[in-house]
Amino acid sequence: MYDIVIVHAHIVDGTGSPWYEGYVAVKDGKIAAVGRLGTVAAKRIIEANGFVVAPGFIDLHSHSDFALLADAKAESKIRQGVTTEIIGEAESAGPVLGPALPELDKELAAMGLKRSWSTLGEYFAVLQKHGMAVNIASYVGSGQVRLDVMGNVNGTPTAVELDKMKALVDQAMRDGAIGLSAGLIYPPNSFATTDELVELAKVAARYGGIYTSHIRDEGDHEPEALREAIEIGERGRLPVHILHFKMAGKQNWGKIGDMTALIQAARNRGIDVTADQYPYVAGMTGLQMALPPKYLEGTHQEVVSRLRDLKSREEIRKMIAVGVHGWENHVQGTGGWHGVMVAAVQKPDNKQYEGKRMDEVAQLMGKDPVD
Repeated sequence: MYDIVIVHAHIVDGTGSPWYEGYVAVKDGKIAAVGRLGTVAAKRIIEANGFVVAPGFIDLHSHSDFALLADAKAESKIRQGVTTEIIGEAESAGPVLGPALPELDKELAAMGLKRSWSTLGEYFAVLQKHGMAVNIASYVGSGQVRLDVMGNVNGTPTAVELDKMKALVDQAMRDGAIGLSAGLIYPPNSFATTDELVELAKVAARYGGIYTSHIRDEGDHEPEALREAIEIGERGRLPVHILHFKMAGKQNWGKIGDMTALIQAARNRGIDVTADQYPYVAGMTGLQMALPPKYLEGTHQEVVSRLRDLKSREEIRKMIAVGVHGWENHVQGTGGWHGVMVAAVQKPDNKQYEGKRMDEVAQLMGKDPVD
């Protein structure tokens, strides 16, 4: 006799076959049988009434690294059917040391958390002890190891610094990372050169890892950005995965076929390239990404100090209005400030602006959107 049987379910089994009506039987906490209509004995019968029953979904791009420590139940994911989360994109929960610690510890404190780990392996142990409702797998972030060694500064690492970064990737891969990740629009990731990323990718490749990337540009200069990701995989000798594959900006809509052709050409050369995509025309990131990269270098306080400088503000205003070569201007890409919506804020006084467009927020404040 089974412990639980879900009956009269529309079963989508993950094989690509059409759904069928049937049952799912559970015994000792594991799925014991899946079948079509019939009589099955169980201690508990759950009537699905035609609802879909499917294997758990995998969230390929999650940033729940610390949220899982704050809320182990992960109901926001579980109730959507997500049972596995892939974390560690761009920056990872480990390894963390040196210049990375002050800002990270502030972030954790704001969530009511205190860090008790340095390596990725130690972070995994903390998660395991804490308990969690989902399975997780993590990359090691290229931006993370750069931040650990160099801080949030532009520039090419010295040979010694690069060796330290490679050693951190090596340790993380031995700790169980599934590969190397990069978010190349976000500092300090955006400061990394192709050659630097190739060297880190080679380390991940030794352990059977992959290279996954939020590529350097998803708009007007996406062809070059996609070629860079493919080059990193080819030179690093490891598979490549492109996160949230898209052509951003209305001026680029309809060009995605050119990008898939680049991927297919790489696959034809024997390079393992894949991509994921979501089915809507919005994106989500921090509002700071409306700023040109030069204004995002350094600590949080250094960034804020620049924004208080009137001369800097005027330069930012001009850069957003006319663009800068090599910078994916998100404000222009969305068609202007009306295309930028505030999804969530931290300060209670700013809650009134959630769900409003930036031009609306500016009007309510009596300010220019840049200010």
